[in-house]
Amino acid sequence: MAEFGWIGPCQVGLGHPASPAEAKMEETAKEPPERDLTAEVMEIHGSEIETLQADQVHMHLGGAQKIEASDVFMQQSVAALVEAGHVDMQQSPVIAVRGETVTVSRTAALSVVADEVEQRDCRTGVVIARSADLQGSSTLVLLAGQTNGPVETLLDTRGALLAGLVAGTAIGMVLFAGSLIIRRR
Repeated sequence: MAEFGWIGPCQVGLGHPASPAEAKMEETAKEPPERDLTAEVMEIHGSEIETLQADQVHMHLGGAQKIEASDVFMQQSVAALVEAGHVDMQQSPVIAVRGETVTVSRTAALSVVADEVEQRDCRTGVVIARSADLQGSSTLVLLAGQTNGPVETLLDTRGALLAGLVAGTAIGMVLFAGSLIIRRR
């Protein structure tokens, strides 16, 4: 038997308060985020969760610190860490995503690591993938075996190797010069 979870507000009536006093009485303190949730299928609408483990996660206008699932679909949501087999995100900023297949659209991410990455109009810090299809996207560092589409990068695979070589040489020269100065004293 499959478990099904739904988190989010439920609006029953559309009535408006008659006076400011009634409006004040209707205000409630914001509830703290849910701690940890585990289920097979999670539908999240406008809620905050610390850790979420499920087979499938569908999140709209929600937030989570950590999501572990087989399939994750996020729309206009935010997460710190997403680990899943298949990730599909639209307008959902995230710090780190790790998965087999990651598809993102109009999203900002600090780090994306996957076998296959598909990005549309995204901004990312680091993309590491076996295959990357980036359309209208920019990334600071791109390390991919195969890249498709026009992408703006600060460092691609060759650039990262060259930058490492130059930085290593410069550090080596500084350390060598420092050791010569110390020997003379």
